[in-house]
Amino acid sequence: MRIFNAISSWVLWILFVFNFAYLVCVRMRDTPPQEYVAPTPPQHFGFRPFWWAFAFFTFVGALLLLLRHQFWFRRFQHPGFGFWALSVLFYGSVQFAVISGFGPYVTFHCRGATEWIACFIGLVFTILGFPRLPCVPLKTSAGGR
Repeated sequence: MRIFNAISSWVLWILFVFNFAYLVCVRMRDTPPQEYVAPTPPQHFGFRPFWWAFAFFTFVGALLLLLRHQFWFRRFQHPGFGFWALSVLFYGSVQFAVISGFGPYVTFHCRGATEWIACFIGLVFTILGFPRLPCVPLKTSAGGR
C-alpha cells in the first residue's frame, strides 16, 4: 500500500502542477484558453459564486493539508487507505480552488485580482503539498540489541 500511495500522490501532484502551470501561462499571455465568444455579461451573473467556490475549496484544501500533516506525519502512522483518500481529497480540492479562482477570467475574460490570488494559493499548495509519505516507525526490540 505504501508504493501505491507514493505513486498516486506523485501522479495527482504532477496533474495539479501541469494544470496550474497551464492556467498561469494562459493568464501571463493574457489569452483565453479557447476561442472567445461573448457570454452572458458579468453584471447579470456576478462574480460571487466564483469567490465562494474559491474560498470554500481553499479552506477545505488547507484543512485537509493540516489534518494530513497532524495525523500522519506527527504520529508516524502507516500510510494506508485513509492517507490515500485524504490525499485524493486534498489534491482534488486544491485543483478545484485554482480552477474556480480562474473562473471569471475564463468565463468572462475579465481581468482582476481573483486569478492572481489563485496563482499565489496554487503556488503555496504546490510547495506545501509536495508528495511525501510518513516515515515508518522504527521497531525496537526488547532484547537490548
